[in-house]
This record gives sequence, C-alpha cells and structure tokens, in this order.
Amino acid sequence: MKQSHLGWLMNESALSGSRFRPPALPGVSDLHATGLEVVVRILVLDDDEPLRKAVADMLRTPERIVDTAGDAVEAIKMVESTEYDFILVDYMMPVNNGIWFMKNVKLTRGKTKVLLMTAYVNSKVIAEMFSLGAVGYVIKPFDYAELMRHLGFHSGQEPQSPSQLPL
Repeated sequence: MKQSHLGWLMNESALSGSRFRPPALPGVSDLHATGLEVVVRILVLDDDEPLRKAVADMLRTPERIVDTAGDAVEAIKMVESTEYDFILVDYMMPVNNGIWFMKNVKLTRGKTKVLLMTAYVNSKVIAEMFSLGAVGYVIKPFDYAELMRHLGFHSGQEPQSPSQLPL
C-alpha cells in the first residue's frame, strides 16, 4: 500500500486500485444533470492546503465536481455563483472560522448540506454549527470510507457495506 504524509487521512489503496470506481450518487434530490450523467457538486473549505487537496482528490470522479476554498470569504463568493449539493467546512481557520462562514453564507435550505470537518471536538461548536444549518460532522483524522458514509447518510442513502458507498 502506498503511503504519503496524508496517509492518516485516507486509505490510498482505495483510490489507486484500478478496479476501484466510486458509484455515482443517484439518490440526492435536485442533482445537476450533464448529458446522461448525474453530477454532484461539492465544496471543500479548509485552510490546510494539503488536506484540502487530498479531500478534493479523494472525492473527485466524473460524477462529482469538487471545488476548494482556502478561506471562508473565498468560499462565500463561490457559493454565491455556484449551487453546491455538499459543503465540507473546517471549523478552525485563521481570520474567519466555520461558524463565521455559516453565519454569513446564504444557502439554499434543503438543497445544500453542510458537514463540519474538525479536529477540534467541542459540543458547543458542534451544536452552534447545527443551529446554523449544518447537518453533520466528521472528526479529523478520517478516512475515505468514513467520509463516504457521512456523505451517503446525508444524501439519504445508507450503504450496507463499503462496496455499496453511494457517492
């Protein structure tokens, strides 16, 4: 198995295997259609560039368009011009944190689902993110399967096994 400095983040064998191809996510309502393919749009907001790139790379497929933002202001501008199905938001960022982002972004309620990504486990922070519209959270470090379980659950699909991950 290939290892990298971000090996704690994901199981890279799942990404590099020639037989591995994550299935599309057909269960999310109001998905964007391009031709015959269903496309899910995901925004990853995290100030840690290597982590942001790794998360985007592990999620990106022909059926998933993944954009990234390094700060909350940049992410808000992206949300103003693009409709996302999921936004993964880091809590601890310099200048403006995840709560600031949630207070200042204008989301299409029911359409865009926000998941908190954090290593800073604090029940008050999690409760405030939920009160501002987040639907779930994932604790860093996490791996590909864990992130996919969260996204699958919040898309309305619950896989029976890792091979049935919905995204």
